Amino acid sequence: MEPTPQVSYLTQDHLGSPRVITNENGVVTSRKDFMAYGEEAASANRVSGSGGNGYDPAGTRKDYTGYEKDSETGLEYAQARYYNPTHGRYTSIDPMTASATIKNPQSFNRYSYVLNSPYKFVDPLGLISSQVGSASYGYCGASYDHCEGDYQGGNVGGGGGPASPNSTQTDDGVARHPNATNPNSQSQEPQEGNEHGDAGPESPDERQSSHNADIRQVADLNRRAIDAELTLIFTSGTGFVGAASSARTIGNGDNHFNLADGLLHTIHVYANFNGTEGGEVYVPARFSKWRYAGGVANSVIATDPISGEVLRVSHVAIYSQKMLDKNSSTRKLNSRGSIFIGMIGPQGGDPPWVHAHITYFANFKAMKDALDKKYSPNGLGDYTSNERKYLRDFRSFLKQR
Repeated sequence: MEPTPQVSYLTQDHLGSPRVITNENGVVTSRKDFMAYGEEAASANRVSGSGGNGYDPAGTRKDYTGYEKDSETGLEYAQARYYNPTHGRYTSIDPMTASATIKNPQSFNRYSYVLNSPYKFVDPLGLISSQVGSASYGYCGASYDHCEGDYQGGNVGGGGGPASPNSTQTDDGVARHPNATNPNSQSQEPQEGNEHGDAGPESPDERQSSHNADIRQVADLNRRAIDAELTLIFTSGTGFVGAASSARTIGNGDNHFNLADGLLHTIHVYANFNGTEGGEVYVPARFSKWRYAGGVANSVIATDPISGEVLRVSHVAIYSQKMLDKNSSTRKLNSRGSIFIGMIGPQGGDPPWVHAHITYFANFKAMKDALDKKYSPNGLGDYTSNERKYLRDFRSFLKQR
């Protein structure tokens, strides 16, 4: 017999664990206390039943740090994997290898829960630890500086310290160094589809602040789940995609990644959560027609020959069609069957360019028209809702699987 539906209100502690559950009349129907790693605490002072003090079985599945309890196994559902509170360990390894770093040896235990600091960190997606109490749930994976104290200049989630004295950063967060461009790129003949120039310059402080906002994530778990899935499609698993969950998307208007109606047209592919290393970039196999475009942004155009849809992949270490064809012929695949197209680049400088930039267009002509508008004298440097007809939504990749 199905239980009668009821209204429940959950009062959470600082970790997001429901501690007191009340009904629609404000009457306490259940209480929960948790031990350090999520086991439900039991003692003689915690009494259930009519003569007890409210420690009755809860009628909801919400459990430790907001996970959902699987009543059959006793495990906690953590999105990417299951967590066993009895052992204080996950039941499978962390699928996001970018969460490991030599800066914190604890991260190399791929089964451990939140770096063995369950009062300080949480892990809403089962992928990487996040600091409790941070408005953006700042990551601890690649930097760890802000996990141990104040945010450090230029690190993930930080307020932004000075850029390297040998570098500047563009409006889209690309680190430009004097020796970061391939010396042969200037002598290449222009080809169809060559990229437009950058948007107008910004001050160094504005550029650094913009870059930090690109990487820093909002707390919205649905947005973070979108980027986690796109990470598996567009990287080898050792990097991450920042887009839907980027702090730069805060607000209701058009921005660097999506339009006001939510259409997610652009993603950034990073090698690590600091944006300081090179890494591999992959594209879905259906985008099988590749053309080297070069230009200021060192771009490649990947086309789906059936639908005509286009992915414009910029800031990759590809310097000729021959080099691109070589990558295509290797058919190097990631876990989702996407094909390796190139490294984040160009390589060179200290550090190399911080991310690859991918925009999704309806077709090749739509791409050219959208770029013309974006970089026109009256353009704003980002796509707006006026260019919606030219753009496609990265969230559609999640539906196609």
